[in-house]
Amino acid sequence: MDISAITALSSKHLALWSETDEAKRTPVIAEIYTEDIHFVDPFFTISGRPQVNAFIADLLKQNPGYEFHQVGPVEAHHNLAYLSWQFGPTATPAAVTGHDVFVLADGKIQQIYTFINGATSAQ
Repeated sequence: MDISAITALSSKHLALWSETDEAKRTPVIAEIYTEDIHFVDPFFTISGRPQVNAFIADLLKQNPGYEFHQVGPVEAHHNLAYLSWQFGPTATPAAVTGHDVFVLADGKIQQIYTFINGATSAQ
């Protein structure tokens, strides 16, 4: 994949994670994630499109009015991409910040490794 395709995929990913309507999320999930999508963050590990969809729904329900926005350019090489983001309401859009590392396969995201700034620290 070239960088423009990866950037477009990353934009769809962030828009998806801000979408509160499950009927709108479901076809986008199928478009951008492989069927066996694997998601890991500091607190959860889930696999499969339905589980990712449920996770997004729960996250947005717990954080009404919050949206994801990209911070800086997407970095990519080989089958990997790195995206920095912020998550928050309009008044404080950077309430939570972090990074996603994607493993790409066949033009889709196959794995997501999320780092949330301040959520963990190396010992």
